[in-house]
Amino acid sequence: MNVFTKSALTFLAATAISTAAFANDNALAEAQSRVDAIAAQLESMGAEVDSSVDLNAASTPAEKEAMLGAKFRELQIQLEDLQAQSAQ
Repeated sequence: MNVFTKSALTFLAATAISTAAFANDNALAEAQSRVDAIAAQLESMGAEVDSSVDLNAASTPAEKEAMLGAKFRELQIQLEDLQAQSAQ
């Protein structure tokens, strides 16, 4: 019975870890998609866009996601400025 309990706990721990890893991958992919989408929108409006993010500088998935979030906010400001200019 003790072996069964250890095996079950090991399986549950592995499942939790892999689920967290997939969640991190999904969050990173979603953040990258947001950056790519706004960059494409800016380019379609004729703006020069630098959508590159050096994710090698980050050591954790949370840091990578934060870097992509910062790039998105930067591009969002660029988009808002471009929209304000075209409205004038």
